[in-house]
Amino acid sequence: MAGITSVLRDIFMRSLSVLWDSVVVRRALVGGESVRIEAGLARIMQTGDKKLPASEKLLVKRLTENAILPARASPGAAGYDISSNIRVSIAPYGKAIVSTGIAVTAPPGTYGRLAPRSGFTWNHHTSLEAGVCDRDYTGELKVVLFNHSDATVLIEAGMRIAQLILERVATPEVEEVTDLEPSARGAGGFGSTGST
Repeated sequence: MAGITSVLRDIFMRSLSVLWDSVVVRRALVGGESVRIEAGLARIMQTGDKKLPASEKLLVKRLTENAILPARASPGAAGYDISSNIRVSIAPYGKAIVSTGIAVTAPPGTYGRLAPRSGFTWNHHTSLEAGVCDRDYTGELKVVLFNHSDATVLIEAGMRIAQLILERVATPEVEEVTDLEPSARGAGGFGSTGST
């Protein structure tokens, strides 16, 4: 049965390819009217069916019942909002490690970077540090928050406190050399390119 399904899917995708070509021609003749059709076909051609293999997904495990799964706030959002699963207060000029109740595995060739959410940062005078989530780390995702105000910051369970951005990563083999390739800048640093 799986073999028949595969053959039918190939035939369907080839038919879409022919239809795709005709849509491009129609767009050239008629103008922008077919843009929406073209965009829809492009999505189908790129993804085929919507079931991606596990290796292309952000895998998430709930560690607590009240944990909230990461979610993008809009179709164009780069990051997945990460929520607290506990109530915690951060003293003035203090810091806290906030639990999320989830563990994640990023797709191969990527790592997760925890980044601030602009609204949360602005409203609560906080910053976020220590944001690298290695792909092989399978423990709970926790968020390190610093309070830069003179008032206590109260984090409620369910509050969106960070965002997880998946980034490509290169991990080449390390090779020791006696010299590095020369450059115009050389060893100049700490303001060597100007102060503004």
